[in-house]
This record gives sequence, structure tokens and C-alpha cells, in this order.
Amino acid sequence: MPKLVFRVTGIPLWATASDIEEILLLGEEVKIQRMTITPSCYGDDTQTAIVQFEPSAPKYLEEVVSGSLQDRQISMCGSDINIDKNFYGFTQLYRIEDDAKITADIVAVTGLAGHAFGSWRGKGDFSRMWLQDFFSEDLPSCRTMIYGHNSALFNNGIHQIKDYNLGFIRELTRVRSSILSGSLVKCKELSGSDAAADDIFKSAFATAFFGTPHRGLLVDDILSMTNKMEEERIDLVRSIGGGDNLRDELENFISLAPGLKILSFYEQMKGKRLKKDENGSYSRIGEYFLPVGRESALLNLSPDIETSIPVDADHTNLVKFNTKGDAAYGAIISQLKFFLERLRKKEMENDNKLHKRGTHALG
Repeated sequence: MPKLVFRVTGIPLWATASDIEEILLLGEEVKIQRMTITPSCYGDDTQTAIVQFEPSAPKYLEEVVSGSLQDRQISMCGSDINIDKNFYGFTQLYRIEDDAKITADIVAVTGLAGHAFGSWRGKGDFSRMWLQDFFSEDLPSCRTMIYGHNSALFNNGIHQIKDYNLGFIRELTRVRSSILSGSLVKCKELSGSDAAADDIFKSAFATAFFGTPHRGLLVDDILSMTNKMEEERIDLVRSIGGGDNLRDELENFISLAPGLKILSFYEQMKGKRLKKDENGSYSRIGEYFLPVGRESALLNLSPDIETSIPVDADHTNLVKFNTKGDAAYGAIISQLKFFLERLRKKEMENDNKLHKRGTHALG
């Protein structure tokens, strides 16, 4: 089982890696196996660290590990720093060189009951988080971020899809990025009345969908656990199973599609249904089924807008790449590099047009 990863926020800009390590360990007999330090996404003049401990987390984080506490706060020379494992909100995954130009923002958003960091980790020997480990090498000038939201099934939340979309947009206006279809639709609806949302919509260039159930998800196995879920969470699950709201949102998004480049990945392997085991817990030990079929995962748009990519994996493992040699990873990195090159050429063309206008004006 991969080691837990923690996020440390609110770190002062003056703090070095050694300073952060010293304050996090607090003299305990543990080590930091890995630490990545990045700027805060929110422009608040702080740093964020993504940390793995060895052999386990310090004792003061036991309640965070168990889930009885969401986070812990410790003091760092008068600054309060926060430690959590939920990764709610935006988190930048790797640092871009100080003198490098950010060529694009990439935001990765998980679906229902997903974890902002863990959902993207492979299941190989090194549990690679490819958005961090691979993109830092292959897309070093892109600001790659993850977005976390509380969509866990077993809690007392009353969120619905529209609430998640609005929450995402409000966070997004603080970091200026976009990738989620429902939120792009909402940004379009807010155009004219909300300048920040309008700006987000206009700056969106491409989106990648991994097994996204545009026309509904088979949720009967999830609904078999209704005795453990609050009524509001049951309603949330049912809302992604299909129906008029999902159909209307799909139609709204398709109306925006001509202005985007879309990658649609879809699973080619069946996964196992959730089933109660001998201990009374639910795990994927049931019969094989296909939760998101090809007809639901694809938008069926023209090839110049949508690129359809089959993946030799089930729904759970669709975004869990162990190595750069994974065929699906090769597909997405080649497409993203192609998009970035198109953006670069477009920027050059715009710069040339501005230069010519300036020359004519001076003449």
C-alpha cells in the first residue's frame, strides 16, 4: 500500500527545505522520504510542501491519519502552518524555474469520491503520481495543479453537482485555470455578469476527460451501500446516474465544444462491482461490469474537436500510470505537447500582428 502523502500550507517564503524538515519532524524518530516545495496557488506569499514520511508519519499526525481530524496546525517562528491529507482546493505539484515563462496552466480534477492526489497515483512499485513525477520532466514550463473537493460518500455533506461547480469556479478565479466541463458551462452562463468567470471561459483551450460519464454512470453497486449514506449523498450519486439534469448539462457543454480541443479517454476493461465481504465491508470483489461504456464516455464530436482514445484498463485504473511507457500516458503527453506548440505559434502570430500595427502607427 502506498505511503500517505501530506500537504503543508502557509509556509513562510524565507523557509528552506531544512527549516521545513526540522519543524515537521519535531525531533521524532522518523524521516522525510520525499518533499516537494512549490509556491502557493493563491498568491499569498507562502509556500506549500508535499511530503511523505519514512517509515510512518510523526505521532502528532496520528489523528489526521485516522481521519478523526481534518488537519493539524503547528507554529513556525510566529507563522501558523497547516498539515492535511485531503488536499482540498488547489495545489501546485512542482516548481517552475524562477526565470521560466509559464506556458500553460493544467488543472486535474477527480470525480465523485476521488482524492485530489491519490486518485492519480499508479499501483506499481514506486506509486508514481504521474502528474507530478512525469509532467515535471515532460512539461516543466506548465503550472500543473490538482483540485480537491469534499465528495466523499460517507459524510454528512449536502453538496450537489451545481455546488461543486460553483465552488470550483470561485477557487479558479483566484488561480486562473480551467478543465472541468460543468464549470466551463457555468462560466459561460456567468459571462457578462462576472468578469472573472468570463475570463476563465475565454482562456480555456483544451480539456481531457478520463472515463467521464457524460450520459450517465452505472451506480447500482454504489447504491447498494445506501444504508451507510446520508440521503443527500444518495441524491448526489443518483444525479450522475443519468436523467434530465445530466442530459441538459451535456447539451450545454457540447454547444461550447467548437472553441475547445477535447481528449476523451475511455476504458476497454471491465471492473468488479462493489460487494460486501465477510467482514461486512464493501470492496470490489463482485462480478465484472462496465460502469462507463464507450457511448457515455465519448461526446461524439467531429475529429477536429474531439480525439477519442481507448485505454487498456478498467474504470478504477484509467488514470493510474506506473511508467512513462504506458500507452495512455504516451497519448496524453503527445497531445498536450501538440496543443502547447499550437498555443506558442498562436502567440507568435499575435505578437507579429501587434508589431506590424505598431510599425504602421509610427510610419
